[in-house]
Amino acid sequence: MSNNDTIRQHYIPQFILRNFVDVKGKISVFDKSTDKRFKCTPYNSACENHFYDFSLNIENEEHSTTFEQAFSAVENLVAPIFARIVKNNELKINTVEKQRVSEFLWLQFARTKCMRGHVREILHEFQAKTNMNDALNPYSKMDPDNLDENDIKIIHSGFILGSQSFADLFYNLRWGLVSTVENRPFFLSDHPVFMMNRLKNIDYVGFGKLGTEFCFPIAPTLMLKMMEVNTVNYFKFELRKINKTKKFYEEVEIINFLQCLNDKKAFLCSDMECNFINKAQVVNSEKFLYSCKNDFSLAETFLKQYPKYKNPLRITMRL
Repeated sequence: MSNNDTIRQHYIPQFILRNFVDVKGKISVFDKSTDKRFKCTPYNSACENHFYDFSLNIENEEHSTTFEQAFSAVENLVAPIFARIVKNNELKINTVEKQRVSEFLWLQFARTKCMRGHVREILHEFQAKTNMNDALNPYSKMDPDNLDENDIKIIHSGFILGSQSFADLFYNLRWGLVSTVENRPFFLSDHPVFMMNRLKNIDYVGFGKLGTEFCFPIAPTLMLKMMEVNTVNYFKFELRKINKTKKFYEEVEIINFLQCLNDKKAFLCSDMECNFINKAQVVNSEKFLYSCKNDFSLAETFLKQYPKYKNPLRITMRL
């Protein structure tokens, strides 16, 4: 790794970003907070200088450290797995591969600027749910509202790498693939592992919330979608009661997804479903949307109707 690569640290790995380039090797980017569009290379996308670097005070001496290499090690393990999934358009992975991808999914979910922006909120939530009188609790004496940037980075890094249980949550989801056609690709965003819910509203989501669907676009025409078992069972039960001669589009999409859980092949979603997924990506993004096509008209129209989703810090901590 070159010195420049060490300085420039990506919160979305380049092996995913490269899947979203156009014929000239550029990614189209939409800044939802300003409505500006531009193009850039994967190397210059979804990154920030020294994003994962911080210092630790050990015996009154400052020591610089970073988690960039830890992320790179995980990415190197999963990149060939994702490449095979995209090439074959099917989700055939063994248990070891699924565990590695699950760890990556948690890292990708937790490592973004969006999540770092909510470290104080996360800390407040942890303090409310844990025994703060426990001397072994590393958060017991922290004041969430009086943290400097280095403190935020330390807590964020610990939160990312110290929660194997969250990787296990991803592992225990039911996994399937959804595809779309080239002229209506999936958006990627700066918070690419996102949640959506068609039972209540688009941002009523979280682990354990019935109806939550976990999504991760891995190429312009392919997305990994996951559900908790209780949500899968709910849809199976509800679909048995539907008059089979009168199906609405959402019911058809769920039927197709449940089928792909069994045969591992991706199913082709409808225009309406692709739009729904892309709107959910707009909702969950912090600031930037990425695409292989310079067409963000769907996002622009949606944000005109719901301008609150332009706010980068609108998203709350949802686990």
